[in-house]
Amino acid sequence: MNTQTLSQKIWKLLMAYGMVPVTGTAYLLGATPREIEKTVSAMRQAIGSARIDLYDGFIIWQGRRAS
Repeated sequence: MNTQTLSQKIWKLLMAYGMVPVTGTAYLLGATPREIEKTVSAMRQAIGSARIDLYDGFIIWQGRRAS
């Protein structure tokens, strides 16, 4: 799966949940955890590192408002 497709799918998960585990996301999308980390790293460069982060095995989106 290419980086653009992975980033779109990760983006949808982050918009829905705000925080998702790297390994669970990799399993769900049929990718390796390393591919997910590389994709998130590319996403950080594209949208700004302050809004998306990799921390302790989770992908965290800082732009989501609390409901």
